[in-house]
Order: sequence, then structure tokens, then C-alpha cells
Amino acid sequence: VQERVCRPGGESVVLFQAPGGFGKTTLMLQVMDGLRAQGVTTTWLTVDAADNDVGRFLAFLDASFDKLLSGVAPGTEPENDVAAGVIALDLMERIACTPAPFVLFVDDAESLQNAASLAVLRQVIENLPEGCRVVIGSRTMLDIGAPRLLARGQLLVIEPMHLRFSVAETGDYLRDKRGLNVPGADIARLQGATEGWPVALWLAWLALERSERSVELVSHFSGSNALVAD
Repeated sequence: VQERVCRPGGESVVLFQAPGGFGKTTLMLQVMDGLRAQGVTTTWLTVDAADNDVGRFLAFLDASFDKLLSGVAPGTEPENDVAAGVIALDLMERIACTPAPFVLFVDDAESLQNAASLAVLRQVIENLPEGCRVVIGSRTMLDIGAPRLLARGQLLVIEPMHLRFSVAETGDYLRDKRGLNVPGADIARLQGATEGWPVALWLAWLALERSERSVELVSHFSGSNALVAD
């Protein structure tokens, strides 16, 4: 997944869309490091419910682009008597004018429920210069005009099936990354019980590390486990 997202000339919008615990933020950070290694300029914005105030969302987007758009005139400072639409137009002009490729990361984007804030995000996508991209992490499918973007070949959606750990990845994680001496059959059993859900495997590791009856724990570990259920 990381290699596909980082490849030059890829889709202009990448959406990591999966429930909590699938490692969206971790993978986005790895993608960001990979792009930086290629010399691509990046910036990161984590949104929350307060960003449904479109003025606040615009202010934070503007601040994010301040770190990217060197040589481009500063944007309009949000003031009480300045309409959000004017600020948005000013920001879109700044985005369209930058000559350097960049990638904007927007995490926890499911928090955006306000139509005006989502419209701003759609405008950012529509005004991306050649070679620039937006990478979004969200628990839900966002109203960003996905059907149109897909039809244009401009959107790559990374879904839970792409983020689940395979049996091999589960073994690598538990043995090499967590130092557990777990037989191959138990690795396969845990991967099946958790369906490769990364956070469930992490909880399984915590339980196994503290248990003196690992064989019994593995055989009964499932979604009914209290930690996993919570």
C-alpha cells in the first residue's frame, strides 16, 4: 500500500477509509516519510469536531499551507467582518499559484460533518496544481465528490481489506516486532480470530505477554475477548 501511494504520478487524492484500529494514521505517517525521502514537501492537519466551524477550518488550512507556499503572498487573516467565502477564495488562489509539488495530509476527517467545511475540502481538491496531492484518513466515506474523482482516475481508496494483516504479516508483527515465540499454527489462528485487525492483534500481544497459559488464550481469543469487544 505504501509503495503504491508514494509512487510518482499517482492519484491526486488518496482516501484511507476504515474503522478505528486499522492503522490509518500510522500508515499515513509512513507515507509522509516516504514522500519526504523523495524530496516532496508535505504538511499535516488533524481535524476535530470544532473544525465544523468553517472559519476555524479555513484558518487551520491556511496555516498548513503557510508552511508549504514559500514565495506566495500570505493569505487573508480571518477577521469577524471578512466572509468565509472571501477567505476561501484567497486560499484557493494561493494553492493554485504555488509551483512546487506538495502533499496535504488530513487525518480524522470523519469529524467534518458541516457542509461548508466539506465544501472547502472539495475546493482544495479541485484547485490542486499539477503534481500536488491530498491524502485523507477517515472512518467514513466523505462527501468529497468521490464518484466523479473515481471516474476521472483521480481517487485511490484504501479500504479495510487493504489494511488487514495477512498471516505472514501477523507472524512478523508478533515474533519480530513484539518478540513473542508463537508457533505458526497459533499465528494463523490469531490472524483468523482477529481477521487481521491490527489493534486486535496488539491487544492479543498484550494478553499473551501477561499470560502463563498462552496456548489456552490463543485457542479462545476472539472478538468476545473483553478488551477487543470494548
